[in-house]
Amino acid sequence: FLNRETEQEGGNMEMILNTQIQGELEGAQGKEKLDGRLNIRLEPSIGKPGQIAVQSINLAFTGVNQRKIAPEFEKEIQGQFFGGVIDRSKPQYLNYNAKSKTLEGKIKMQLDASFLNSLAELPKEEEGIAHVFHSPSIPAVANIRISLNEGITNEEKGIKEIESKIEIIIESERQSLGKLKIPELSANLNVNKGSWKIANKVNFVVVKNLCIQPVFFESLTIDNNPFDGRQNLSKVSGEGLPFGVPGMREQWDKANVTFTVREPIILTHSTYYVMEETEYEDLIDLVDHDDCIEVFFPHNFSPEDMWGGGACIGSGTGSAKIISSDGNARGGIDLTHLAHEVGHAIGLLHPNNRFYSSTAENGSHGSLMCPSGYLNDNPTINSRKNMELVSNPLFTLTLKRAGKDKWDCTQYPDCDECPDI
Repeated sequence: FLNRETEQEGGNMEMILNTQIQGELEGAQGKEKLDGRLNIRLEPSIGKPGQIAVQSINLAFTGVNQRKIAPEFEKEIQGQFFGGVIDRSKPQYLNYNAKSKTLEGKIKMQLDASFLNSLAELPKEEEGIAHVFHSPSIPAVANIRISLNEGITNEEKGIKEIESKIEIIIESERQSLGKLKIPELSANLNVNKGSWKIANKVNFVVVKNLCIQPVFFESLTIDNNPFDGRQNLSKVSGEGLPFGVPGMREQWDKANVTFTVREPIILTHSTYYVMEETEYEDLIDLVDHDDCIEVFFPHNFSPEDMWGGGACIGSGTGSAKIISSDGNARGGIDLTHLAHEVGHAIGLLHPNNRFYSSTAENGSHGSLMCPSGYLNDNPTINSRKNMELVSNPLFTLTLKRAGKDKWDCTQYPDCDECPDI
């Protein structure tokens, strides 16, 4: 129940990789082909051979049969995501051999899959409004070997590229998630040609991008007007998207997080135009794009103030889902509500959270991650700590020229306390 605030000792350079990765997953039900995306962020130091800090590893595979991961799982679900992130409970490193130009090591991971969202639970928080459903993850160990075609150096002011070959073997032990038994899993993954980008941290910063898939609901009613005849009246939800996106972009730009927002999907003849709490499990399975975080926008909740206006299922996971009521837009007050919920999806919990999560960390006091309640805006403040802690398997990484820091504060007490609600 203790929050893990990890301080990773990094280097003076940024080294990032975005590449396709293929391989094979083996479990109790046989083998499954894997095809997906690998992102790694390292922080090497010039003149300091040996260990190199691993800041993030994001694995995301699509089209994966969930029965190969959990043969006993009974519920039919649409999602076919499988992936994972680095375990952040303590700093992790790869060993660098300058002579052989190789990076090697064992890295603890937390694996994620679509079916795990069905096991999400809503804890009763001591402070604030409970609206973050915690999904379990599968602990694993990744044996990593990276063979570079040249040594890790960059004496230029720009970005240097280095090609590499990557071999990863991921293994997890048999475990139980309540009554559900998860067998031993093994994944053999390979990248034949992965291109790293290396730059000095003084000149460049890492930007993380996340795909957002909005989902709207159409309500169809029949009006039997004696003068105009029978008419179909269609109403579509989604006011919360144009209302919330500006605040989402503004607040997370301070933490070097950007978003690719897709065109909304409209579910016709939907019974979820007004949504009750008992319906959320069925609702989140209506749309599941393995490469995107879905944000569902019902026209209203019943009761209206349910979950304080919104909820996140699976904080910090690739299969995370957000449900946000359009009531926030009609109230016209919660300008950072969507930014707050997205913060949960990228691995941040409320600052006063006391419940352990293997895929998320407590956000900064005084920041937009403070709980607010319904029609009561979250602070328009983001922090350096939030920037350093965000994590999601679906992140992609880029480098951009460094400018003035945009975050408002570092962490508590610099960011002050959360306001009372």
